[in-house]
Amino acid sequence: MSSTSTQPIADGRPAQVDVRGPRFAAWVTTALLIVTLLVAGISEPAAGA
Repeated sequence: MSSTSTQPIADGRPAQVDVRGPRFAAWVTTALLIVTLLVAGISEPAAGA
């Protein structure tokens, strides 16, 4: 079983989610896609890979 829970905290509020990890991963992914597009635009062998 996973350690995540969808149950609310005792006072009825849902648990807060730390968005720093997913947000960082999204920035890294965006940067890699931009670099890939730039390299593919310059180098034909890289575009064919």
